[in-house]
Amino acid sequence: MEILVSLVHEMAHLSQSQYGKKRSRDGYHNDEWAKTMEEIGLMPSDTGEPGGKRTGQKMSQYVLPGGPFDLACQALLESGWRLDWHAAPDISQVPDNHENAAKAIKINDSKSKFTCPECEQNAWAKPSARLVCGWCNIPMVSATATTPTPSCLPTRAQPLRQAAQ
Repeated sequence: MEILVSLVHEMAHLSQSQYGKKRSRDGYHNDEWAKTMEEIGLMPSDTGEPGGKRTGQKMSQYVLPGGPFDLACQALLESGWRLDWHAAPDISQVPDNHENAAKAIKINDSKSKFTCPECEQNAWAKPSARLVCGWCNIPMVSATATTPTPSCLPTRAQPLRQAAQ
């Protein structure tokens, strides 16, 4: 649900940009934006909790129970819908009868997929990058890795904070 909340938060910005009358400095969430969020069923809050300020530079929100967003989101999730993230098209998904499947999808050799061996979180970066999982604090492994993980990266027994000291 968090991803849907974030997407709707950004859609409220888009709505204000297209149809709103008030303009704000970059990044500022004004009263017009706040009213749009409330109409949708998300309560703006600078703390992300009830009682927070409705407007400001850095804003969050919480779902209004029984509101339009809550009801629509529950129905959507109960229907089995899910959001699948893909960094790039998968060439294996191109129909077999396509004559130039490799040309149909531009493959970007400048990026490699990295995976956390513990939680399987994925990230994409330059092949030479050295990534650490933000959840597990262990080095992520590249599918195309040709060099060993340097000793300066933390291990499971050595959390990121300790490695930086």
